[in-house]
Amino acid sequence: MVSVSEEVPAPASAVYAVLADYREGHPAILPKRHFPSFAIEEGGIGAGTVIRFNLDSILRADFKSRQEGLKIQREMGVINPNEWREIEGKGPQFKIGYLTTGPAGRPRRTPPRP
Repeated sequence: MVSVSEEVPAPASAVYAVLADYREGHPAILPKRHFPSFAIEEGGIGAGTVIRFNLDSILRADFKSRQEGLKIQREMGVINPNEWREIEGKGPQFKIGYLTTGPAGRPRRTPPRP
């Protein structure tokens, strides 16, 4: 749904140019307090642009409510643990494995380096 709150005294092509430019134009008109983590993942101009931003400042869900919602999504298989961590702004959690080397019958387990 689109609604107009104010008419912009500019040609439609100029307005579109600002909205389609995710590198300079669009960020210049976004309220910074609501989009502090706005980032371009692919493209940057027009169709095909992929952006990422955190909705926490807009949704303002308290921590407990957000965690309960994420827990339900996790239990239903909608998200996996790493997706949960990504939503919370944390990096993925990796399992540490061992590298097994050596001649047959005499393997040597080496822990990975940090």
